[in-house]
Amino acid sequence: FTDSDQKQTYSPPVDFEQTFTIPRVGLALDLELPMSLEDENQLITLREAETIFHEFGHTFSILLSRVPYHHVSGTRVAFDYSEVVSSFFEFFTYSSPFIQIMNQVKNLRQSQNPNSNPNYITTENFTTWRKNHFLLQGTNIYRQIMLAILDVSLHQGNESQRHSSNWTKTVTEEICSKYRIFDVEKESGQGGIKAERFGHLGHYGGNYYSYLLGKVWASNMWYEGRVSEWKGDVEAGREIGENLRRKVFRWAGGKKAVNCVRDFTRREDPFNVGALLKLIEEFAPIEDQSSW
Repeated sequence: FTDSDQKQTYSPPVDFEQTFTIPRVGLALDLELPMSLEDENQLITLREAETIFHEFGHTFSILLSRVPYHHVSGTRVAFDYSEVVSSFFEFFTYSSPFIQIMNQVKNLRQSQNPNSNPNYITTENFTTWRKNHFLLQGTNIYRQIMLAILDVSLHQGNESQRHSSNWTKTVTEEICSKYRIFDVEKESGQGGIKAERFGHLGHYGGNYYSYLLGKVWASNMWYEGRVSEWKGDVEAGREIGENLRRKVFRWAGGKKAVNCVRDFTRREDPFNVGALLKLIEEFAPIEDQSSW
């Protein structure tokens, strides 16, 4: 959330890089930390680190936007674009520089307190976690597609249909029957999705597909923006960050979303699904999936 007076309105021409209101951002999330907050050895899990990076993507969108109007600043963007930057930041938790930074933190803390012995992730464990995380991404994508279809379908019904007592159940069963792909689903008569357990059904209002679309755009940014080639070099990282700030963050909802992605990727068509498949293959190679 942000203050309601995050941005001010101006009469152009104005240098928005110099004249703006600094926003204040609150980031709230649940972490499974030990009961004692004074424990120096307490660590978050890699899954929680991924969540933090995801939310930091939203945070940077707010902090670095430079647009003249409050209602198109920060995260006030088109739904199709709302999860692009946050998904992009998730990818950093899978990259080699991430484990390098973790090793640096480990060495620093142990030099400050030789008696500390937190259970830091090792390079070997990190590689294993990353591989396992991506190993079944195909099923996760399939589930997201099914939920996105359900979301759109339920919001397309007319008023009388939506107030029908069995409307949700009927639509869910039709989708499961038409799109389910696994034998176990066909045998059980289930499609793996349940509307009552779909937390995003209400507030996304037919736009849940934006999560998966965001990953596709973010994957194109990761590869075509040459971020995947970054090995932790400070100067190269600064160049990447500056490109992100100028071509993506600063515009928020003040520029057509697809044009922001085009500018950063230098591609006319940033909808290449192959980029997402490439990301999955890179972190969970096909030869490691032969045991399926």
